[in-house]
Amino acid sequence: MWESSKIEDELKLRLESQGSNGDALWGRYISARTLLVGQILPWIRTKEPNLTDHGPDHIRNVLDNAYHLLGDAERLNTEELYILCQSILFHDVGNIFGRKKHNLNINSVYGEVFNKLWLNRQEMALVVSIGRSHSGKSTDGTNDTLRDLKDAFIFGSKIRVQNLAAILRFADELAEGPQRTSSYMIESAMFSDDSIIHHQYAEITSVSIDLGGGRVALTYHVDIERVDFKDSDSLKQFCDLIRYIYSRIHKLDSERRYCKHYSCFLDSFKKTSIFITFWKGMEALESVGPPIELDDLFIPGVDSKDVEKIHPEYGVDILVPRLQKLSEEMG
Repeated sequence: MWESSKIEDELKLRLESQGSNGDALWGRYISARTLLVGQILPWIRTKEPNLTDHGPDHIRNVLDNAYHLLGDAERLNTEELYILCQSILFHDVGNIFGRKKHNLNINSVYGEVFNKLWLNRQEMALVVSIGRSHSGKSTDGTNDTLRDLKDAFIFGSKIRVQNLAAILRFADELAEGPQRTSSYMIESAMFSDDSIIHHQYAEITSVSIDLGGGRVALTYHVDIERVDFKDSDSLKQFCDLIRYIYSRIHKLDSERRYCKHYSCFLDSFKKTSIFITFWKGMEALESVGPPIELDDLFIPGVDSKDVEKIHPEYGVDILVPRLQKLSEEMG
């Protein structure tokens, strides 16, 4: 059963205040959501069983993230709020055809959801272009998918397309955590070898949006109980996970800075804070290093946002031997 998000509650209140036209748009939104949540999104896993979750819970997570990033939905006009919510609903539906270039298949599902009687091509153009820009390549072959988006109009209102696309893209990037995977499936080795690390990452990750503090916070709880530091295969898998964590930190912080460039609504988020705690079973190891902060300060000639360069104590070659020693001291 779908539980509405705060951003949807705000949209409903605003549309209902517009009378019959608003009621029609709210009905349109509910019709799309009902069909997607019931007949499309849950079935993505049958096409891509090794993906982290891209079903209804993920969509709800992205809606919640968008609400917290905005802080106040009043910053968008009603029509922008409607287009943003619709775009979030549809942004991942292309995965029903397979992961590869899934962002390019949104229009196929949109056309099926809204048959000819309900089809609004201006809405379709906005939802598809915003949804597509959350991943993939731009027309020049780079990852700058937000660059070519232009403001548009619908239902008599201006739509700041780049702003909305940046919000969706960053809200999607922040939709990570244990809710996207299954500990049982991980323990039972039911995911493919090339996808297991994505699920291990989701299992240990927590993301918080701290608008008042001008940051997003990443918290990792890494259990070393089963790591055999004397076994080369076990050690390699653990080192791969640590390096993957660092790569994902870098990606998320890059997305923060990138999306800020295209959305004034994200200006408040000036840094990414990272907290890593290592555990041995039920006991937390003593801190291996301070919290990590990646901010917007750029120092010409010396700037680097690489975790291992900013904090050498987190370098794998230094970190792993220290964790082994701490683990042995704990017994």
